Amino acid sequence: MERKEKKLNLLLILCFSIGLICFGMTNYYLEFIRGQYLYYPNSSKIANIYSVDQTTKRYGSSYQGRCINNIFLYNPLRCEKIAYSGMRQKDDVTFFYEGKEISYILNSLCVTKDFPQVYSLEFIDGDLRVGSIVLSESYARKVYGKSNPVGNSLFVLSNENGKLLKKDYVITGVVKDLPKGLDECADMYVVIDDKFTDDKLYSGKIALLFNERLDETPIETYLPSEKYEWEDYRLKAESLHQAYD
Repeated sequence: MERKEKKLNLLLILCFSIGLICFGMTNYYLEFIRGQYLYYPNSSKIANIYSVDQTTKRYGSSYQGRCINNIFLYNPLRCEKIAYSGMRQKDDVTFFYEGKEISYILNSLCVTKDFPQVYSLEFIDGDLRVGSIVLSESYARKVYGKSNPVGNSLFVLSNENGKLLKKDYVITGVVKDLPKGLDECADMYVVIDDKFTDDKLYSGKIALLFNERLDETPIETYLPSEKYEWEDYRLKAESLHQAYD
């Protein structure tokens, strides 16, 4: 009888523990989405663009260069800023500091020039220029201590199509850290040009910043043209508060 009671108690404890874990994970996920919506000062004016497979109706993060160019060119949503960020990756980065080479593995994010304005990144030093590197405050202090890193050089070894490519950069700015967990949080931002190859597929994220607060009008109704379609895919726009709701 005692053994049965012990087994029953253990089973109850196990079920309770699993329930707590599930609750915690669900709550974390909801708070993560809510945090993205509430953190940005411009959250009521930001919309994300997705690709949608018209056959499966699944969301994706791949865009044809032609469609990205058309958003920049035609700006059908009359937005103030358009930001593109490539997929986050780990890069081997070598810094030059006081005649020494210091190597780290950093989370990097490729971004276009409007990225800081859309997501309200606050610059501590310097600014953003195409073809340059912007460091997060925590990594700037980790590598350079109290010294100003702006103007220092570095090189990045990135894996592209199975090959390691070495690229040289100059640090032009330092921005305050975004909260960990946000899609836009990174140790290092690599600033890329806004020109995209028409026939190439890009993976990442497109965000739009509007002049005024977004209303309840479905944003994707502004993207009806074939300019924003390719094969079985079509672009869809969704505001941050719509995504949260």
